[in-house]
Amino acid sequence: EGQGQHVSGIKGEDVIVGILDTGITPENPSFSGDDFGPAPADWAGVCDAGEDETFSCNNKVIGARYYGDAFASVYPIQTELGEFIGPRDADGHGSHTAGTAAGNEDVVAMKNGAELGVMSGIAPRARIAAYKVCWNSDYTTPEGEDQAGCFPSDTMAAIDQATADGVDVINYSIGGSRTDLTYPPTAAMLRATSAGVFVSVS
Repeated sequence: EGQGQHVSGIKGEDVIVGILDTGITPENPSFSGDDFGPAPADWAGVCDAGEDETFSCNNKVIGARYYGDAFASVYPIQTELGEFIGPRDADGHGSHTAGTAAGNEDVVAMKNGAELGVMSGIAPRARIAAYKVCWNSDYTTPEGEDQAGCFPSDTMAAIDQATADGVDVINYSIGGSRTDLTYPPTAAMLRATSAGVFVSVS
């Protein structure tokens, strides 16, 4: 008794975590807003559902936006293969990273209808703002051309917007260079940290 990852009692109460990834599935129990009050008063973000009429935010997922103009200028967004024009997660990676960082506490983990135990995010009382910047999952054309990924200009725009929206943390589980500081998202990350945002990069 009294053991576990949250024994300190610090659970991220009202910290806003901006997740830059493949989007989010807000209906997942890890993102239920039932036990949360309204978003912090200084939150400036929005819930832009795009073309997805079933997508909505709540008191846990307090914001959602999507950035794909640069990607779509080069590759078609593969809606016929299950991608969404909006912040909904067609891949699962964004929901995975959001749940790891800030998923609700004591959620029953399910896989193929079987219970696998109980899980919790690192900061279960934190709020989530999802910024979809990665598209088409692992799509490769029949000719072998990779048409999936996250374009730097889309990502840079999302980092700048997340900072303006008022996130406290940016979670960037996309990877990147450890030596090239000229990569556009890196400049946006520097601006974010200068504004007081903690930036975590995989």
